[in-house]
Amino acid sequence: MSELLKAVLMAEAVGLCFSAMIACGVISKRRKRKKCTAQAIGEITEILHEYGARNSYHHLRVRFDAGSFHMNAVEPCDCPPRAFSVGEKVEVCYDPADPQNFYVLANDRNSLNDSLFIAVAIGIPILMLFIALKVARGM
Repeated sequence: MSELLKAVLMAEAVGLCFSAMIACGVISKRRKRKKCTAQAIGEITEILHEYGARNSYHHLRVRFDAGSFHMNAVEPCDCPPRAFSVGEKVEVCYDPADPQNFYVLANDRNSLNDSLFIAVAIGIPILMLFIALKVARGM
């Protein structure tokens, strides 16, 4: 087996591992979201900004009542942070058994994100397989 084919097959293995991690993350997130069957009206009390070396991240601090629990929890912001304002009333979906598992309904763009992640997870190994076949035929 040539060195080029070995390199392509190694890339295929890395692509499969990467795809498996994406798929597991999406499935785990969907399972957690399915448990969020209760709803409440919450209030955004703070928009947190976190700056990294290359990216900035935003989180929403939301206060809401989940049965007998008074929650003041943080959720990553999937939408642009300017889509929300401090003091804004928002609809919150939460897990009655674990109110820390919640999400802001207006911030839930996960169906589109999940679809894109699954497409990438499927596309990477297929693309790498085509490259491996092309390299193998070229020998």
